Amino acid sequence: MDERNIKKMWEEAVDKSANKSVRDTYRGKTHPYFAEKKLSLNMPVFKINRNTKEGNTYPYSQRTIQDPGVRDSQEEILQTLDDTSLPSPKEHVKQTPTSQRNSSDLDTMDLKEILIDSENVSDYKSDIPPAFSTYEIEHELARGGMGVVYNARQNSLKRSVAIKQILPDSWTPSVQEKFIAEATVTAYLNHPNIPAVYDLGQGEDGDVLMAMQLVDGLSWVYILYPETFKHQLVAEKYSEEDHLHILLRICSAIAFAHNKGIVHNDLKPENIMIGEFHEVYIMDWGIAVDIWEDREEQLPIVSKNMVKRPMGTPSYMPPELAKGNGEKIGPWTDVYLLGGLLYEIIERQPPRTGDTTLEVLDHAVKGRTPQFSEHIPSELKNICLKALEKNTENRYQNVHEFQEDIEHYLRHRQSLMIADNSNRILQHCLGNLKNRSYDEEDNIRCYDNLAKSVAGFEQALLLWKDNQKALEGKQRAHIEYAQIALKNGDILLAEAQFVELNSSLKEAQQLSVQIQEAKKRRDRAQKMTKRLRWGIITAIVIIICGLFTVLLSIQEKQQKMALQYASLYTSSLTEFRSAYSSKIVSKMKELGVEVTHDYHDKENAIPFPATFSIELAEQISRNKNGIKARLYSNYPFAWRKNGGPRDEFQKTALQEAHKDSSKPFFRVEKYNNVPSLRYGKPVIMKQSCVYCHNNSDHSPKKNWKVGDVRGIQEVIIPLGSTIEEAKKLVLRIFLPITILALLMIFVMGVIISRKFPGSKI
Repeated sequence: MDERNIKKMWEEAVDKSANKSVRDTYRGKTHPYFAEKKLSLNMPVFKINRNTKEGNTYPYSQRTIQDPGVRDSQEEILQTLDDTSLPSPKEHVKQTPTSQRNSSDLDTMDLKEILIDSENVSDYKSDIPPAFSTYEIEHELARGGMGVVYNARQNSLKRSVAIKQILPDSWTPSVQEKFIAEATVTAYLNHPNIPAVYDLGQGEDGDVLMAMQLVDGLSWVYILYPETFKHQLVAEKYSEEDHLHILLRICSAIAFAHNKGIVHNDLKPENIMIGEFHEVYIMDWGIAVDIWEDREEQLPIVSKNMVKRPMGTPSYMPPELAKGNGEKIGPWTDVYLLGGLLYEIIERQPPRTGDTTLEVLDHAVKGRTPQFSEHIPSELKNICLKALEKNTENRYQNVHEFQEDIEHYLRHRQSLMIADNSNRILQHCLGNLKNRSYDEEDNIRCYDNLAKSVAGFEQALLLWKDNQKALEGKQRAHIEYAQIALKNGDILLAEAQFVELNSSLKEAQQLSVQIQEAKKRRDRAQKMTKRLRWGIITAIVIIICGLFTVLLSIQEKQQKMALQYASLYTSSLTEFRSAYSSKIVSKMKELGVEVTHDYHDKENAIPFPATFSIELAEQISRNKNGIKARLYSNYPFAWRKNGGPRDEFQKTALQEAHKDSSKPFFRVEKYNNVPSLRYGKPVIMKQSCVYCHNNSDHSPKKNWKVGDVRGIQEVIIPLGSTIEEAKKLVLRIFLPITILALLMIFVMGVIISRKFPGSKI
């Protein structure tokens, strides 16, 4: 059947039900629990009848219309003129004639709740059951365009039941046949999740009546889409897992029906009731079909081969129902509808929506696949997609297969969810690396995410060791981890990831080759690095040796110059003292001038040569050039209390002078925290001084003789300025050379690092 003919059939079906063109009546309206387009029907507006008893609900629905123009129903049924399916209790109404209504009074109805039952009629003729008089009607529960439902009392069994009958104004032979067929099928399917039919017969006035189980509960749609505070309180008690368990109980009932050769054809939340104690009931078997061709006892329902026109709810129906292709109806038809329920559980919207009625119907005919949110677990998504396959042969072929996969998911739900989350982390990490330039921050973040991904897959496997998705994801994470590690030159990290891989994998074998090649590159880089390292060490040694040599040379020259200067200085002092003693002192004595140490206090007196030398040294020491001079002895005269050696150098100088008076004693050391040359030259007793020293009352020694070491004439010359000049010279000459050498070494290191990532230089 081509698309044009299918579209024409649908227009005829909807027009026949609405008595108005679909294209003319379709308009947009936002619904409280699901924003979608509505189909406004040219049908009587139903008002609330408040004599319904709260808590006791019609088995097909609990919802009621509250305001014209706003849909507040569980199930609105768009039916053909000869359709017998009863509307919900909110349609217990007083009918307003079409001529008395304004366009603003038009009620709206959800596409996901529209039911098309297009003239697929069974040729089975039922006998009218016997009298039906053992029930006491208590009050009316609901009234629709074609039927009414009462709360009744079955006195014989002391229980409340629901009594359903056709309205007199709606009675036709066809309507009655469908009424009897629905009652028969529902009774035929004796299952805990299908409301029981207790009786079927005639009332005292001859009307056909059906007594069935009175379901006290809430429509599933209110739990999925709570509209009131009361609904919200109930909905909060149901997790996604709870909803999946509801779906499994629906599956059990539908599988039972299939085992009896019956396909429901209109599974949707509006047709599911949830009892106060979590009972689950599948309602409205009005468009169920018989799929058995060789049934021994014929049932008064449509056989699948009789279905030639579209039927079902556009937002849920599979393509075979949308096309009216009855020959393709089978268990997989209800599987498709179960897949729609699964989609609504996880996405909180029907599997099919659109901006216009015909757009939704077109999607139904084409079996268009719905979109899924990113957070949906892939395992659950795949189950849903398989159930919603356009081609019947690609779907689950029976409810048991679908049910087993849901149960499998629930058993391993936590493991699968962790694996899915780990996979999202992995894909997000890899996507970021592809979409931006790679820098150090990305490197750190990627390592962290890869580690989280691997840990997540491992946790999933701890919960379920046969989680194939976690096994595959863990392998993929290790491979990507190793690849990025190789890119960063972290060969050891790459090897650690490789160890976790299945060696039979092609990617693992390729990774092994890459790791070996990386090792070879690393070894070559290490050799070059080693050579460069030794080159650096050699260059540094040469530079240090050069600097040391220059410093030694400067120091040696400086000390040599200082020695010459000190020798000259001490010699000058010695010669000056000798000249003073021999030339001046002797002459002054001849002239009667006294020679004494306290010459400052006497007239016509001059100092002893030693006193003169000491005072001269003190005067020299007061100069700002830093040069110091001192004359000291082991045997100073009594008036010279501090005339002996004062530190370790001076003591050593006297000792060395007694060993060899011909040689001066000197060394470089810090004096007053300044590097200095200390030079001590022995002072030898001369003939002109022997008599004075041996005969003076103040002399501590009386046995002096010529040649004795009388004392030490010391000169201290600071070397600091000379060393600083040498340092400045070194810096001026060698610092640029050193910087240039280090720069060249750095450039070489960068080149090697880029050519051989991971080499440590």
